[in-house]
Amino acid sequence: MTPGARAVLLTAAGSVVLMPLATAHIFAPLLLGHPPTHWMSAPIAHPALGLVFLLTLLSAAPAVAAARLVRRCRRLHRRIAQIEASAEIREHRGIAYTVIPGATVAFFTAGLRRPTIFATEGAEEALSPAAFHAALLHEHAHARGNDTVWLALVAFLDASFGWLPWVRTACRTFRLSAERAADECALRKGASREGLFDAIVSAAAVGAPGAALSEAGVTERLQWLSEADAARRLGLTRPSTTLLGSTLLLPMSTHLLLWVGLICVVCLSHTA
Repeated sequence: MTPGARAVLLTAAGSVVLMPLATAHIFAPLLLGHPPTHWMSAPIAHPALGLVFLLTLLSAAPAVAAARLVRRCRRLHRRIAQIEASAEIREHRGIAYTVIPGATVAFFTAGLRRPTIFATEGAEEALSPAAFHAALLHEHAHARGNDTVWLALVAFLDASFGWLPWVRTACRTFRLSAERAADECALRKGASREGLFDAIVSAAAVGAPGAALSEAGVTERLQWLSEADAARRLGLTRPSTTLLGSTLLLPMSTHLLLWVGLICVVCLSHTA
């Protein structure tokens, strides 16, 4: 994932936390027990402030949804840590991975501070050496790039603003970008296109946590691999703009209503 995309994700994730403050700060004098004085005494009763209060409540909804996701992720990572503690660590061509039980084919990288590559026993048995090596190179790229952190931020934003269709599309594009970058890195490190194609297809039916081999954009990635078009890049400018614009929508609307209301009331008081 590019530095610009990472900056966008950090800014958007920070806005989820700051959004309630950006909308509710105008009520701070009332909450602190200091009622507004002189020129503010008339605007505080303006109907626009009812809408401001409603938008303030709405602005807290993304943070609540994100908090629920964080709790689920913490439980999941505790479960993964338990599995990792009792699992066997193996190595394939210099890449260490943890073997977990299961007849299905699955690869994923999990862990925010120390990303770990996981592969099922079924993957070792079912995949060809070329496909298995390509899958490990893909996951190794995720681990080296700390993609587990950035994809966790994407999931955080998806949980916060997923009710907006354009945000869901933007988050999907960010996930696809991370997977495409890992695919490209695997090919540069020596993976064959056929092997990576087979590994993605074999793991496509299985969901996995963290940065998984077939987590996002399976159809697009398979098409890209079959066309052997390594020069075509995925643009993130529009999704970045969409994501940042969505995080600013509620605070901007609140302040717009506030100042329109204040100007309206003050002008009426002067002309009365």
